[in-house]
Amino acid sequence: MNTMLNAAIAAFALLALGTEQSHQGELPSFPGVLEVRASIPGRMRMGISMLRDAPEKVSEMRKTLLETGVFREITVNPVTESVLFTYDADKIEPAVLEGVVIRLLGLEQAVETRPASTVQQGITAICQALDNGVYDATGGLVSGKMAAVLALAAAALKKGLTEGVSLPGAATLIWWVSGLIRKDGGRA
Repeated sequence: MNTMLNAAIAAFALLALGTEQSHQGELPSFPGVLEVRASIPGRMRMGISMLRDAPEKVSEMRKTLLETGVFREITVNPVTESVLFTYDADKIEPAVLEGVVIRLLGLEQAVETRPASTVQQGITAICQALDNGVYDATGGLVSGKMAAVLALAAAALKKGLTEGVSLPGAATLIWWVSGLIRKDGGRA
């Protein structure tokens, strides 16, 4: 029953949108999830990172698409994590094919979620290391984040006492302190 429903959904999407001219623009890729490695009319190779982890889903997708009659061959290679689709270019656009594959493999949420950039991951790792280092060095008395809060609060207090409460100086530092505390639910 599930196979027939998936086949009907795929066939409807393919036939409803497959009569338009081929889209010549670049197809979107979703690094780490699904990437279009090559695409020429009637032939598309996709890199799909989940091939090794969910072979049953990939097998079901392959079976469903072949049942539509639009595809001549679908070759799955788990070693290279790629799938080669050979299809009738007059019946389906590459963008529709990509959308149907995303839908049949249940990758909608994965492609909508933008992964953190490499720089962001590095900065996060450095901040976590500093946080852990301060926490360990103080025997759990203060975390790195709390040390930053205390340093900003002290700077704001000093600036407020010497120069008076002014903008953007002391008020800005106090705003940052409150932001840090609110951001973590008061667990600095």
